[in-house]
Amino acid sequence: MFDTMSVANTNTTYVDISKKSQVVLSKTSKTFTPKKHKIFSSDFLHEILQMRTEIGPPDEVLKPSLAQGRCWAMDGHDGHVVIELPKATTVSAISLNHVFVKGHNSAPRAFRVFGFEEDFSKTETGVLLGSFEYENVEEGDDEIGDGDEGNDEIVGSLQTFHLDLDAQEKEIRFLKLKVESNFGNEDYTCIYRLHIWEDLKI
Repeated sequence: MFDTMSVANTNTTYVDISKKSQVVLSKTSKTFTPKKHKIFSSDFLHEILQMRTEIGPPDEVLKPSLAQGRCWAMDGHDGHVVIELPKATTVSAISLNHVFVKGHNSAPRAFRVFGFEEDFSKTETGVLLGSFEYENVEEGDDEIGDGDEGNDEIVGSLQTFHLDLDAQEKEIRFLKLKVESNFGNEDYTCIYRLHIWEDLKI
C-alpha cells in the first residue's frame, strides 16, 4: 500500500498520515451485529463471513488489507467514524477504498468530512471540510464481470476526494467521516480503507 500520492498536473505530493492515526471509539458509531434471523442471509455470508469468522472493529478502516471482508461493518446505512491524527495538521484530501462483488450494495455513498481542533469535546459539530459522493463501480458494466461460476469477480476501487480549499488551510487534530447513505443496504455499511492525505511541502 502506498504512502505518498502525486497530484496530477501539479508539483504537489500528498503523504498518507492514516497509518499513524487512530480511531476514537467513544465518538464512533456502533459496529454491525447481525440479528439471529439474518445471520444466514446470502449477502452477509458472502461479503463478511466467507473470508473471515468475525466482524472487524472500526480500526479496520486504517489497516492496509483490502481482502474481501477485511472491512468495518458499520451498523445501518448512516453513521460515522472519528479519527485522531498523529498531530494537528492541515488535510488536503481523503481516499476511500471498497472491494466490490457483483450484487452487493454496502459501499458508502453520500458522505461529509468534518475537522476538529485540539479540544474535541467542546467542538462536537466540527468544521465542514467537504461533501462528497462515492461512485459505485458496479454501475459500469465494463468494470465488473461475472467471473467464474459461483465466484463473482472482485473489483477494488480507490476514489480520492479533495477537501475545500478553505478547509485545507485549517489545522485539525480529529477528522470525522460521516456516511449519510449507502447503495441500498439497510443493515450495514462497509468501509474498507480510509486514507488521509497531508500536503507534503518540500
